[in-house]
Amino acid sequence: MDICVTVENPGYRIKYRRIDRRKIPQRHQLTREATMKFITEVFSVEVIE
Repeated sequence: MDICVTVENPGYRIKYRRIDRRKIPQRHQLTREATMKFITEVFSVEVIE
């Protein structure tokens, strides 16, 4: 089964809002490795690249 998931930190909406848009700082952005580790630990699933 193929599943596509979007994972974002809280506050990510500032990138898309209409008024007072801001860039997301590098320290607040999620990395691919950190996201895969989170999904594996929390949901007990196997991630295949």
